[in-house]
Amino acid sequence: MVSENDQGLSQRYQTTLLVIFLTFAGLFVRVFGLGEWDYYHDEIWHVYVSLQSTLADVFYANLTEDGHPILGYFLWHWLLNIWNDPWMARLPSIVAGTLCIPAGYFLGKEMFQSRNGGLFAAFFMAFSCIAIEQSNVVRGYMLALFFCMVALWSTYLYQ
Repeated sequence: MVSENDQGLSQRYQTTLLVIFLTFAGLFVRVFGLGEWDYYHDEIWHVYVSLQSTLADVFYANLTEDGHPILGYFLWHWLLNIWNDPWMARLPSIVAGTLCIPAGYFLGKEMFQSRNGGLFAAFFMAFSCIAIEQSNVVRGYMLALFFCMVALWSTYLYQ
């Protein structure tokens, strides 16, 4: 006979496996076919600003000509100095977009007060067309979304 504690542990184990599966499925969807195209309109500008010779030049170009949050530009500057390729420039968005899946689970679990709500949020983040698209471009939107989700989750968690 299975005790309530064992059943709860089994359900928690199943939920954890499902979130891990959704995270890897979301990563696959974001990475599949990523290297098939080069930079497009806005990405060209972001890469241009990021490829300035120093971080001070990146900061100045962003401050005077662009005005977007600087974290993405610093990440792109550092990564593109390692390997100047569209894949590498898109890496922060891919990582942040993938991390939004488990963050969606934790945020949904707190907001809806149920594991099913968390799983729905994780499923939505894994297969949302706009989340997948923004994870494949050199823009800071997925970084911003990830940090906003973590901030909201921590607000719910520590009320």
